[in-house]
Amino acid sequence: MSDVSPFGSLPVTKSPTRVFSPVEKAVSRRGAERSEAALSEEAFRRFQAGDEDAFAQVIELYQARMIGFLMLFTGLRETAEEIAQDAFLKLHKHRESIDGPSKILPWSMITAKRMAIRESGRLFRRLEIPVGPETIRCLGDAVQASQRDSRQREQIAYSLAVSLNGLKRIDRELVVLRFFSGLRIREIGEVLGMPIGTVGVKLRRALDRLAILLEKQGLTREDLL
Repeated sequence: MSDVSPFGSLPVTKSPTRVFSPVEKAVSRRGAERSEAALSEEAFRRFQAGDEDAFAQVIELYQARMIGFLMLFTGLRETAEEIAQDAFLKLHKHRESIDGPSKILPWSMITAKRMAIRESGRLFRRLEIPVGPETIRCLGDAVQASQRDSRQREQIAYSLAVSLNGLKRIDRELVVLRFFSGLRIREIGEVLGMPIGTVGVKLRRALDRLAILLEKQGLTREDLL
């Protein structure tokens, strides 16, 4: 297997029954849609064999989600893009060790997060990096463009950023990984090094808090669809 990239530059646990707010349902729906976007088995086999088109498909599927997640650690799109590119290069190098298509994104997220923390160093451990509207945009176009002008989209992005900033750092990671990156509970546990049951409990609590914060910003279900 060649270690050289074909590209010089890369472009639950069950819980008691509870009533979800309209905001939570909207965010959850977006996460479910993201989870459906995965590499086919046939494309995965070609990717492992070193096929350039299949690798390009991997990047197309996961790059935006990677960059959005990384901005939680960098706060800068340019830095997040550079780290994502390096993570994809590592993925290409170690592609034969990936067990299946569902493992590509968690493996890449773990690798990229380690790189981002190393890049941020002591600064990351001491300071909270705020979520801004640009981070929201990088989290996968959370604000839909249809039938809204740019000013409305900016306002919604700002409100989402304010709400996410009201969460603890680990809760922001949980929400972003599930409902913007589209990872499943088991995969989130792999990325965060957390038992599945703990992920479920913490995620439910984070959603409770996020729903309150979003509604304080005046967001409705329709705003997030």
